[in-house]
Amino acid sequence: MIYKLYATGSSSADGAAVVDVREDDVIEEVLISSSATGMSDGSFAGVEASFASTSGFASNDTNASFAGLRFAWESLTSGAGQTGNIVVCHPNIMVQQGERMYLHHLVLNCTVNTSIWIYTKGEAKRAATRRR
Repeated sequence: MIYKLYATGSSSADGAAVVDVREDDVIEEVLISSSATGMSDGSFAGVEASFASTSGFASNDTNASFAGLRFAWESLTSGAGQTGNIVVCHPNIMVQQGERMYLHHLVLNCTVNTSIWIYTKGEAKRAATRRR
């Protein structure tokens, strides 16, 4: 099964996107694709995938976060810039039907666009699905 979280914004947001786990399964891979535009000196952004409704950006040893990235822009001259990052991880985490997965944004002086794809092993009982 594939889950997708998407959010865009120019301010920090806990729970910028939310999806529910549809069946008991195992998260096999997480891909985070994030870009920021309008960055200037001192701008930064952070992205986190989590089981908690609030972010763990400023916490140590948070058990709820399972993937994330942060990036910053430092320049010696004036002018806006843009940057993008991709992170892939293989957490191998068991999930249960009904659990929620959240995308959190941490943003300063830029606009961030993030997509997170969460791939599960699909070991649970499968039913036919029609997608449009």
